[in-house]
Amino acid sequence: MDLQVKYLWGLTPVASASLEKVQMFPNMEKLSMRIGCSGSRAQIFGVSAFISASAAEISFEHASSLKDIKVVTPICERPAVHITCLEDLLQWVRKAQQLAASVGQQFYDTDGGPDSSDLLRELDWLLDDSLAACCQKGRDSNAGAKRWKACSWRDVKACLPAWSLANESQDSTSSDTHGEATKEMGDLGQEFGAFSTLLRERYTDPVSELAADAACCCDSLRDSLADMAADTKAFSEIKDANTLTQIMDSSQEEEFPEMVEAVSQLNNQTTSAHVLLRISIEELEDQWIQRVKERRPFQYIVGCAHWRDLVLSVQEGVLIPRPETEQMIDLAEAAITGNPSLAVGLWADLGTGSGAIAIALARLLPSPGSVLAVDMSETAVAVARRNVGHYALTDKVNVVHGSWFLSLEDQKGSLAGVISNPPYIPSANIAALQAEVGKHEPRTALDGGQDGMKDLRQICHGSALALRAGGFLALETNGGTQAEAVADLLHNLNSPVTCFQNIKIVPDFAGICRFVTAIHC
Repeated sequence: MDLQVKYLWGLTPVASASLEKVQMFPNMEKLSMRIGCSGSRAQIFGVSAFISASAAEISFEHASSLKDIKVVTPICERPAVHITCLEDLLQWVRKAQQLAASVGQQFYDTDGGPDSSDLLRELDWLLDDSLAACCQKGRDSNAGAKRWKACSWRDVKACLPAWSLANESQDSTSSDTHGEATKEMGDLGQEFGAFSTLLRERYTDPVSELAADAACCCDSLRDSLADMAADTKAFSEIKDANTLTQIMDSSQEEEFPEMVEAVSQLNNQTTSAHVLLRISIEELEDQWIQRVKERRPFQYIVGCAHWRDLVLSVQEGVLIPRPETEQMIDLAEAAITGNPSLAVGLWADLGTGSGAIAIALARLLPSPGSVLAVDMSETAVAVARRNVGHYALTDKVNVVHGSWFLSLEDQKGSLAGVISNPPYIPSANIAALQAEVGKHEPRTALDGGQDGMKDLRQICHGSALALRAGGFLALETNGGTQAEAVADLLHNLNSPVTCFQNIKIVPDFAGICRFVTAIHC
């Protein structure tokens, strides 16, 4: 099985956090033993489907220890308190670009990690999160302070000459670099012009017909053509190779007049252009070195992950939510459409991690529908609670610290749905994962035991007891034979009566048989 993943898109996504040891919850003493996997009547339908612990294992330290977990504030939410000269920032950006460019294809060839183009894209995102405002600061600091304007790195970048960030320095070699860049853009302009003519001659509808010939998406092709056209337009607007010309439209000039004036002075040693940052240049440098040299995940660098329409806080100790997992919300929504009564019931998100599934699911459910989000990682629970609060869903999502069905003993036979993205990577395959995943994300969120099925088995057995009639089950797997094994397990939970029906293996958007869904009988 191919476990080499492209980090930004997670072709082999992994699971939400779960630890081995059992912790304390109120009804623990009522439970008898850990869930078994044999499929006997007692194990399938009895209290062994719920994880338990002896009184000696009960500890009251966990509630207080959760309060001690420090949740990292994402860079984009930090106060902007660092003022720095624009020239200093641009010098650091060039240095960071050089570090990214030095990677080439090395990481990708080694384990499917990011290449230079991926890292350069991440650098822009990091700067977007870090930069808050800009100004042209004059001699009177008070007067200058009044001219601060909110902006992003993209706004600043749009005001810069097209070639300025590609320069390694602004010394005597800059004219040679500029000449090479101008020649490259000239060649690009000529090539795109010829390409446009060819398209018009060959196709009646250039975008859709070319997309069909190339077997690609119309939208992605349209975006690529738009990027080429923008680069060509940029070239046509560079009128003098020896001056700094702003490439911008009138709306940018109106919105950021201070930055426009400041950029025009970049070739002046006494420029007074300043920017307001949420982290210092020193911290930017430290974070970027960690990203490139230590392969620390980009989401841990910026402190957040974009998932569906959410921006979720993440940090070390919490699994980064994968794009593929977004599809589980679509599966739940389809189930609710087919059976509207599910919308007003209690759902469980087992191994919630950052709380991504629980939050997205809660936004689908009208009152009194609610979600119980469970995780064994104290860090994950703290981060999930922050994310739930950020989206004002504390009345609909209850995040609890526990292992699988431990905190659901009172809900036996009443849950409307169970959704889980558990650990499912076979133990022997962890070492082969991409460095960003295998070396930095929590192993307890990845390792599914010898065959990757350890936690999946527990959830299947527990769901047979926890779900009500007509309840919905959705599990993410490693795909392929593992998905088939999970489906077979659900089929065989039938002693003495059938537990699940409508068992389906659902492919993800990449065509990998990733998800298993079922309806409780």
